[in-house]
Amino acid sequence: MKDEPFSIRLQHELDHLKAIFNETDAYLFTKDLAGRYTYANQAVLDLFGCTLAELQGQDDRAFFDLEFSDAVKRNDQLVLEQQLALAQEEINYLKTTGEKRFYWTVKKPMYDRDGNLIGLCGISTDITEHKLIEARLAEQHQLLEIILANVDAHIYMKDSQHRFLYV
Repeated sequence: MKDEPFSIRLQHELDHLKAIFNETDAYLFTKDLAGRYTYANQAVLDLFGCTLAELQGQDDRAFFDLEFSDAVKRNDQLVLEQQLALAQEEINYLKTTGEKRFYWTVKKPMYDRDGNLIGLCGISTDITEHKLIEARLAEQHQLLEIILANVDAHIYMKDSQHRFLYV
């Protein structure tokens, strides 16, 4: 009977954390030392089209085309082997659709109470739209440069202090 109030409080805390994890737009996940998923929030489950039970024990081969998404596995190995945090862009191809997605991903090693490495945790933010906008802006900039370089006129721009910005 003494443990019941504690276990109820603990369950409420777990439910609260799950709700927070599932309400975020970021993809939260944990993996064991072999790179198999042990947990993922609802965003990951929706992306992969599976339940948590179906996800657990699977590695990235089940969800990504690793022929093109090999950075995922390399980054996981780096985090686990060198036990360091990693924050960088990853490009993943979804296995079900072949869709190319860009993510800003942070991965960190996870340890048990005794300090033993047990896996990694990660959070990924989808930046695909940002990358597409970046690419379009770069194309437009390049086109403008070509046009300006081939116009038969002297074109320049100055700032408010009369310094040349473009010639």
